[in-house]
Amino acid sequence: MRKKTRGKVLVLTDLKHKKSFRTLSFAGENVKVYPFSKAREVVKECRADLILLDCNVNINEGLKILKENKTTCPAIPNIFITDVNLEGVVLRAFRAGARDFFRKPVNVAELQSTVEGLLSLKKTCRERRAPFLRPTS
Repeated sequence: MRKKTRGKVLVLTDLKHKKSFRTLSFAGENVKVYPFSKAREVVKECRADLILLDCNVNINEGLKILKENKTTCPAIPNIFITDVNLEGVVLRAFRAGARDFFRKPVNVAELQSTVEGLLSLKKTCRERRAPFLRPTS
């Protein structure tokens, strides 16, 4: 009988929202929470199975980190979470390489279902979702 391997979910958020993610559990997966300031060093190791990127209202910083994540480790799916309720943000997040998008307040059951589905998919195949880059003239 094969032993079930546990994956790793990274949560990148600002410090004031860090505690709210510590209570999340995704089918027994390891959940590690880090501030935006640590994003580069944490992601560059590419040891995560999934990244939850909670940018709150700081859309530009969140999109910048998302693009860096997808450039550094394109096989790691990123879920983009924000407080901002503008349709253009959704499109910008998907163009930057987001695998999914949630607006706050997040339905925790839906987020858990999405994360568990992506982790299951990740374990069965390698996903590559690169950022959408426009050709420069």
